[in-house]
Amino acid sequence: MIFASSSSCVIESSRLKAITGGEGSYEINPDTVRAGAPAYLLLLDSLIEASPNDTGILIAGANLYGAYTSGLIEDPLRGKRLSSRALNYARTALCGEEPNICRL
Repeated sequence: MIFASSSSCVIESSRLKAITGGEGSYEINPDTVRAGAPAYLLLLDSLIEASPNDTGILIAGANLYGAYTSGLIEDPLRGKRLSSRALNYARTALCGEEPNICRL
């Protein structure tokens, strides 16, 4: 999981704990996350394109786009576009799991 703010970024995971031998928390520069996150966004987009009905991948895409947009994007127009993608992925995942909700 990635937590970001303008002053710091903390990544927490059991894998990181295993790798570092630490408490599972590692602080990195948010500029590094800001620069690297688009690669993961593109990866998720391609996975979703290949498996458009995979709820797990759709939720991962919604989560990452939402986190990236809310924590690392300063341009309001770009933020709106990326937030729309997060919402679309979340809606698609929900409709795949609960089609009756989407018929309302």
